[in-house]
Amino acid sequence: GKSSEGAAEFLDGELYGEAVYVSEQDGKECGTFSVLLPKFADNIEGSAAINRKLERLFEECMAEKDSFFERLEAEENTGFHGFCECSFEYRLLYVVERFVSMFFCERGAAGGSWEDAHPMTFDRYTGEQLSMDDLFSVEPNVYKKRLFGAVYKYMEKNGYYSWGRKKCIGKTMGTGRFLPDAGRNCSLLW
Repeated sequence: GKSSEGAAEFLDGELYGEAVYVSEQDGKECGTFSVLLPKFADNIEGSAAINRKLERLFEECMAEKDSFFERLEAEENTGFHGFCECSFEYRLLYVVERFVSMFFCERGAAGGSWEDAHPMTFDRYTGEQLSMDDLFSVEPNVYKKRLFGAVYKYMEKNGYYSWGRKKCIGKTMGTGRFLPDAGRNCSLLW
């Protein structure tokens, strides 16, 4: 899977399974099925809970292999000899101060291709899987603190050390404004 810079230090390997469908008629490979999910190390406080959830997801995905191979066999019996693929994998893994997030992607190819990505976010300390409501359905003062903290961390990381009030340009976010200017200043107004 694809991870953000620094995320590898929080991994303890991966859960990986792959199977290849071989045609009974001509012995050629005509389909692959694979599953790839991360396994977290102990330096993530909620790793045991997160890993249990991902292991269950891994087993659920691997259970799809038989139906995928049955479909390929049925297509082969109708004369279809194309190559098909089905994979489940993680992408864009981020480990930040409070959260672990990634996309869980399901993709396939059979005469065309498709991909479906599902965001997954976990509380880094408890391992609880969070929904968007958990992240954004909070009291306005908590939301403001989180937004201000995120903006501050971003600015600190990118060398923006000056805070000031500038001409009101920017996008409205909730009840406030995040106002970057052309220089290295930023205002957060409420």
